[in-house]
Amino acid sequence: MGDFFNILSWITGVSAYIAFFTLIGFLCRSIDPPAPPKILSSLVPEAPKLTEKEKNDYKKRAKIAGIVLCSLVLITLFSHTISDAIVESNRREKEEMFKKNEEIFAKDAFLLKKKYDHTIQFDKNKSGLNVDAKSRLDSMIIDLMELKNKYNYDIYITVVGHTSSEGDVKLNQKLSEERAESCKEYLMKCGYWVCFSEGKGSSEPLDEGKPELNRRIEFFFRLVDNK
Repeated sequence: MGDFFNILSWITGVSAYIAFFTLIGFLCRSIDPPAPPKILSSLVPEAPKLTEKEKNDYKKRAKIAGIVLCSLVLITLFSHTISDAIVESNRREKEEMFKKNEEIFAKDAFLLKKKYDHTIQFDKNKSGLNVDAKSRLDSMIIDLMELKNKYNYDIYITVVGHTSSEGDVKLNQKLSEERAESCKEYLMKCGYWVCFSEGKGSSEPLDEGKPELNRRIEFFFRLVDNK
């Protein structure tokens, strides 16, 4: 519907320009042209005078053109206003729909996090993915694609890497970033492009007494409207 009023606004706008110049033409024809300057009077013949009937005829045409022009301007403004109102209404409806889907998606994202958070773990001082980690990421991609089809929106992933508190703090920070990057690269290699990574080092341990549990990956999921 919005496209229809956009087209109507464009057509009537062009027609209004034509009507305007037609109106100017009729008004100019309804008056006698000025006499040429004396210095040119011998070179430029004087234009024939219009009869009163011809003048009145051009004035009537100018009046009709003026009415048409005013009508076209009003239609153009009306069409433009309606088109803007439809676009704004569609935008608000789209935003409301997305917010509702976001609220529902939050529950699915919670279940997804519960299923995959802390399940991808690493050997000490290593950032490479083992067979089990790749298998879990493959499973997560399947679940994400199902959710993407369910909501018809993009789902962005933030992969957060963690380490145990053993070793140097700076090295742990770098290692956590490398672990997150390993997951991100694997996801992107499998065709899931909308993902980001970051590392938090050893700042958020799960269990200080079990360092192997802290060498892990955490996921955050976000619904995004890219339409």
